[in-house]
Amino acid sequence: MDEIVVVRVVKVRVYSYLEQTYFNNKTELSKVTKLLYFRIRNHKIQTKLKIITTEMPKSQDATSDKEKKKSEIKEKKTKIEDPADEALESMQKAVRSELMNCKVGEELETLVRTLLHNVQRHQVEKDVLAAFQHHYPGIFKNDQIRLFGSSVMGIAFKDSDLDFYVELPNREQHKSNLSRIKIIREILESTKKFANLQSITRPRVPIVKGTHIATLTNCDFNCSNRFGSLNSPIVAHLVTFDDRIHKLAVIIKYWMKIHDCSGVKRISNYAVVWMLIFYLQTLPKPIVPPIDEFQRNVPPSMVSHFNFAFDYSMPNKTENESPWSELLLGFFKFYRDFDYGSQLICPLYGKTLSKADVYENKIIELERYRQILLADRSESPMDLGKHRHSLCIQDPFDLMHKIPGDILTENFERIVWKIGYAAEIVECELQKGETRSMFLRIFDVDQFDRYANVKELERRSQAKQRNLEQQAKEAMMLAEQAEQNEYLSIVSVLSKNAQNGHTVTMQLTPTNYILNISQYDAWKIVTNNCDVQIDGQSIRKVWAKEVIEMIADILRYIFCLDVYDVQSSDEFVKKFDLVGARDVFANRKQKSFNDNAWEMEALDSSNRFDRSTYIPLEVSVKITAGAVNFDCVSIEFNDEIKTRSKNFYRLFRQEFFDRIDYLLKIYFLHRIEMAKSDIANADQAKDQGCM
Repeated sequence: MDEIVVVRVVKVRVYSYLEQTYFNNKTELSKVTKLLYFRIRNHKIQTKLKIITTEMPKSQDATSDKEKKKSEIKEKKTKIEDPADEALESMQKAVRSELMNCKVGEELETLVRTLLHNVQRHQVEKDVLAAFQHHYPGIFKNDQIRLFGSSVMGIAFKDSDLDFYVELPNREQHKSNLSRIKIIREILESTKKFANLQSITRPRVPIVKGTHIATLTNCDFNCSNRFGSLNSPIVAHLVTFDDRIHKLAVIIKYWMKIHDCSGVKRISNYAVVWMLIFYLQTLPKPIVPPIDEFQRNVPPSMVSHFNFAFDYSMPNKTENESPWSELLLGFFKFYRDFDYGSQLICPLYGKTLSKADVYENKIIELERYRQILLADRSESPMDLGKHRHSLCIQDPFDLMHKIPGDILTENFERIVWKIGYAAEIVECELQKGETRSMFLRIFDVDQFDRYANVKELERRSQAKQRNLEQQAKEAMMLAEQAEQNEYLSIVSVLSKNAQNGHTVTMQLTPTNYILNISQYDAWKIVTNNCDVQIDGQSIRKVWAKEVIEMIADILRYIFCLDVYDVQSSDEFVKKFDLVGARDVFANRKQKSFNDNAWEMEALDSSNRFDRSTYIPLEVSVKITAGAVNFDCVSIEFNDEIKTRSKNFYRLFRQEFFDRIDYLLKIYFLHRIEMAKSDIANADQAKDQGCM
């Protein structure tokens, strides 16, 4: 008996007339295998078509166990490639071959000619119309089947689907979308001219997918949204409004396709076209006017709440003469640098709108949009992803519709990343005048990705180097600031929290700044004794005396304590009893260091004192200067009642230790400024007396 081939499909339910079918030649086998694979792919089941070639067995034992095992191993190794991937790979090979062999200067025309495909739409339309007219004899009109999408726009590729809008008769209109989708599927099944029919009900617009057997053309049918059939002729007109637009649309659509930037959870082809149109609207010399201008001089054509009017007779008055190559580069740069996070693209008015202003109803141009929301509660506002990095285009006709749909964040980041490197390649090749090389580089996905990855590594390395340089610069600034702070400080904290029983001691020493001979004049001013010459020993003595006095003032005016001087006979040994207090430091931030810092801190303490409640504090403090060289001031806190509950001592002590250097610094600066002011006033009074 002649050799036969049995086709089995594992775990996939297909129509009986395709199951276990016998074929006499490989052509029929290839054809039906492809149809069966479509069915598998649509069900999203990972499986294989098991192709078994045998002779008709004479008996059940005709094949040995060994031969069966070999056959099973061979079956497991058999793989059927996705026809969509095969078609795309074939298209890429054809594009590359044609570009390599075309004449110089004919690259663009060759590319467009190679990509575009005249889909056998008329035969498919004829069979679809015949199916519905047979089911609804005498009531189904020709215009109730409408094509839309890329085939109408004139940018259909060889693997493009045909998109149909089916307007069912009135008697079916009251039914739900899912019920009408089921009717469409049953009608198409009854014709025996479509295979792999499947209902897809999850998208925004439910559809029936299928394959026209005679032409192997994939088709999508919907019955709930006819807007596509209304705006497709308009987009087709816009694509041909200027000769350059159609060529750019073909290039960009193909680039998006082969780089996996368009499709499910990515940018739709419809959105790609509007991206191009909007870019051409925003040029300094626009090539396409806003859609609003195409609607001004024609009567409204309202469908539901939306105006689909369009003036097809409006002439192209653009003054832009840029070549297509320059526009292509501009497109990639425009969307490389676009602010996706905050801007909404609005082709209706040819400009971007702030997403935040849209949400807050601050945009005059969206008055129609707001009126629709108020008039029809079934309409929902656009989800613009206000705080998300995403592409948002307001459909210029269906104003409630944002295009494209939701894009996965990782997909969109990769798309923008690729757009950026496409701009680099196009710019580099155009500077060389190499159109052929430009096409070959941006259309060779592997080469493009290698280039982009290398550039990305370089960019990250450079960014890392810049970060290191910035960190080094910031470190230097911090060091300089620390040095400046040290320079302006009058004390260094030598030690603190040296605890002995109830006693806690802190030691302060003078800084180089205060001991520097160039600063003697400051001490003369502070001590109000400008006639006395101060040497190194004397200045340490003055420093110790002034620090003791300033600490007492800080306790009074900043910590708002009652300070009682209980040992005042020696100006270098002071003992104070501190009574209070109120928490004037809760959640308090340190003020910026400037001439007014002391006044601001004192005012803040006064205000906080008035608002806070009394907290018990009784502690003594002994402040002693080094008796010989006056090179140290010791502050000794003696808390004899620190075990008492709710005692404020610990909080006070910590705040004092943390802030004393800063407070002495700003108080010293304040005293200098006050002394200068007093001297100036005295000189002025003396001058007036002399007059």
